[in-house]
Amino acid sequence: MPIPTADFDQARLQAQQAEQLRVAEFTAGRETALRQVREQQLADAQAQLVKERERTKAALDAAQAERAARDEKAYQAGLAQGKKLFNQKKYAEALAAFQAANHLKQTDDANKMIALTTERQAEGLGKAEQDKLAAARLAREAAAATAKQNEDRYKAALQAAQQALAAKNYDAAQNDRLDH
Repeated sequence: MPIPTADFDQARLQAQQAEQLRVAEFTAGRETALRQVREQQLADAQAQLVKERERTKAALDAAQAERAARDEKAYQAGLAQGKKLFNQKKYAEALAAFQAANHLKQTDDANKMIALTTERQAEGLGKAEQDKLAAARLAREAAAATAKQNEDRYKAALQAAQQALAAKNYDAAQNDRLDH
């Protein structure tokens, strides 16, 4: 009796197709698992990057607050020292203390004390010295105006860079930092 080869061929073809299907399913499953692992790694890296940015921002904010507190303390100490020296009629030393305080933080109080100290100092000096003090006062006022302009430009540049950084425009943030 002859063996029906058509049935064997059919069975072999079905077995090959079943094997190909199993291989394709296995490959697809493995690729899906790898894609999920990569996506999870990407999400973890992005979360870590966000945390690092937050830590860096917090550290910068803390350093800035610490510097501001230190400057405020030094300003208050300079102003107090200047007032003490002013009351002792040590106008040259008082003027130096007020100018140092004013350098840390420009306020009306410090500017008024500088002007008052300069006036009192001038009252005790001759006309030539008064002219010299007036010229020094004008130079100080011009320097204060320039310092104020520089501070305003710095703040504007810092704000522009922070906005660019917040917008993730790192090239613009870097350029703003370097241009100003």
